[in-house]
Amino acid sequence: MPAILRSGLRAFIVIAILSLSAIRSYGSHIFGVDMYYTHVAGNTYTIHLVIYGDCSGAAIGSLPTSTPVIGIYNGDTHISDVTLGIVTPSAGVEVTPVCASEASNTTCTNPSSAIPGIKKFVYTANVTLSGTSTVWRFLFTGNMGGGSLAGRSNSITNITIPPLTGSLIQLVDTLNNTTYDNSNAVYNTIPTPFFCINVPANFNPAAVDPDGDSLVFYLVPAIDGNTGSSVSYISPYTATAPLGVTAGTFTFGSATGQLSFTPNIVQKGLVVYNVEEYHAGVLRGTSQREMSVVVLSPCTTDPPTGEIGTATAGTIVDSTQFEVCGSVG
Repeated sequence: MPAILRSGLRAFIVIAILSLSAIRSYGSHIFGVDMYYTHVAGNTYTIHLVIYGDCSGAAIGSLPTSTPVIGIYNGDTHISDVTLGIVTPSAGVEVTPVCASEASNTTCTNPSSAIPGIKKFVYTANVTLSGTSTVWRFLFTGNMGGGSLAGRSNSITNITIPPLTGSLIQLVDTLNNTTYDNSNAVYNTIPTPFFCINVPANFNPAAVDPDGDSLVFYLVPAIDGNTGSSVSYISPYTATAPLGVTAGTFTFGSATGQLSFTPNIVQKGLVVYNVEEYHAGVLRGTSQREMSVVVLSPCTTDPPTGEIGTATAGTIVDSTQFEVCGSVG
């Protein structure tokens, strides 16, 4: 091949790669996502996407201007796309679960800190469905609008993340509106809990269903939005055994979503919930949460133990959360 043609071919390849990069901006900056919908009236629903950004990921700066895209499907038939808009404050809210003494020492305020920092961003939009169906699906494949993509944090430790394409977050909610209207269960804990190595731990999503439906929880494989297939879990981890724990300590409650375990390594473990909602034996819908379980070492204070009684040395946040730090009583 003549040298001039080889040079031209190399230039074409470089231009093609640069063009592709300009169109698709991959970011490895997301620790967790909740996706759910609420019924408004008739066949109109509000779709909510709640993203928990990793402050140590440079691409978190794109989240305030992102416009996530949700695909609306009737079974496998694509009906339309809905673009979500951010809910104020657009700059996000830091929700890192640390005590007040460490509030200014997370990567959200101190990029060189060893303490992970997490910001919450909320996006919503209304969609009016064309009618009733047992198989409506609301699908998020990582499209954040404007060519940006929702990449899982590269610091996640229990899956393999391809170095070139990254791993895109994909979640799906379903709806059967033939018999009942439906609103998904809403989680009242953040999906980025912090735990200490070698200390028994518990996590409950504190899901509350506004319709009073019966909930059934499952741990399911994380899906890569690049391929539509399961991510690759690093052995010995799996979707249903996703964390590094002391042997025999991991349990999962399908009736409550409760995780109980004793972590034995420092980790950021990817966990995905799928929640089914039943009313009078009829499956009304499902929703999903993707979260990262963060295990740190060393911890400067141990978490509190025992049952919650009256609030004499801490703060009751709401009906499902109680906060206490090492400097309190």
